Amino acid sequence: MTAGLTVGRVLHRTGKSLVTAGSYRGVPVVVKTITTDDAFWVERRRRELAACRWFGEPEVLWADDRVMVLRALPGARLHEERHLDRDLDAATVRAVLTTLRQVGERTPPPDLDPQDPAGECLRRIEREFDRDTRDRLRPLVEQAGEAVFAHGDPIPTNILVHEGSAALVDWELSGRFLPGYDLAVLYTVGAAAAPTLAAAIDAEVRDRGLTPPFTVNLGLLLSREIRMHRALEPGPVRHQRLATLDQHTAAWRERLRAAT
Repeated sequence: MTAGLTVGRVLHRTGKSLVTAGSYRGVPVVVKTITTDDAFWVERRRRELAACRWFGEPEVLWADDRVMVLRALPGARLHEERHLDRDLDAATVRAVLTTLRQVGERTPPPDLDPQDPAGECLRRIEREFDRDTRDRLRPLVEQAGEAVFAHGDPIPTNILVHEGSAALVDWELSGRFLPGYDLAVLYTVGAAAAPTLAAAIDAEVRDRGLTPPFTVNLGLLLSREIRMHRALEPGPVRHQRLATLDQHTAAWRERLRAAT
């Protein structure tokens, strides 16, 4: 740890990191410590640090190879769970979508994330879908356009809202994706309970000409979300979310047919 840093209560703990509140030279901070040596998460931590330094929010006040000290951002989480369970007001929706749009409009340094998102999508399509679905998705990947930078995980717990604005935290999954990726993430975890949000995302996809990449992103994200929830212990939350995701997937298949 560095001089002037005081660590307080634990905000969040997982098998890979510890997040605590604190202060650094009198400034309220969030301290994020990586607690694993797994190569995947070490690389993601490096990417998160680079993304925060590049994007400037949350501001990196100090860091070493294990610890990041970030200026605490004002506001409250959009929701305390991964999936929304209620609708959002129009002003909040506008603030969130504006923030996601601003991330995608910026061009990061080329070494921030050299991955090939189109190639990765095609590989996942081959693994995860039946022949007819694969045949429909491949042309949409070709129509997707150039990759853009995205936060990568704008779920409700990673979005802070404050006085009509929104901010993003936890940039460890950030990188280059097909256009509309962040919109598809938020749609996956929010559309079922938040029709105002769903309608706004649909309008943005239509107005910005993002139907091909959004359709690909949404299908892959729904597949991942179902896989994640099937791995959970049986219980009412797992049962309810899987039922909702199955309905969501059926609607996505209708969207895919319309797009092709």
